[in-house]
Amino acid sequence: MTQNPPTLTYINGDKLQNKPRMSVFKLKCDQGKDHQLTMDGEKPSGHYQFTLTSKHVCVQKPPPATHTTPPAHTTQAPQPPQTTASNHHTTKDNPISLGTILDVCVLLLIVTYLAAGTSFMYFKRGARGKEALPNMVFWITVPGLIKEGCMFIVTRVKSLKGGHSGGYESL
Repeated sequence: MTQNPPTLTYINGDKLQNKPRMSVFKLKCDQGKDHQLTMDGEKPSGHYQFTLTSKHVCVQKPPPATHTTPPAHTTQAPQPPQTTASNHHTTKDNPISLGTILDVCVLLLIVTYLAAGTSFMYFKRGARGKEALPNMVFWITVPGLIKEGCMFIVTRVKSLKGGHSGGYESL
């Protein structure tokens, strides 16, 4: 006789064809896998079926019972099962996530931009001091441009909320 795997069922209040949406997760034990989630289909419409294969869903056998009994006046509350958080972007072979790689690449681009631009301005154009920074005029105007953009968005949102068309009053 085969035993059905344990399942988790989530029911949402949103209705599809007068039936609540439902997701059923079959939990499958595999000591060789950290985690794998596969979608098995939608049968019937609005009833989604998944299989979660992981070593974390395996039922652990209780330790062998000892012949000591606790005193009658003490009771132990049942302990909730421990869950482990897993980072889906890392593996045991590669502990660096995609976000870390992107951060390092952006930092390298900024350092390269500053080093190459400053060297060019210093050696080819003879610029000294803060004039040696590449595109200095642009970088000085960036805070003002950001402020103007934010103010533009704020006034547009306020005009949509209040019904006015802008900063002038009608006569």
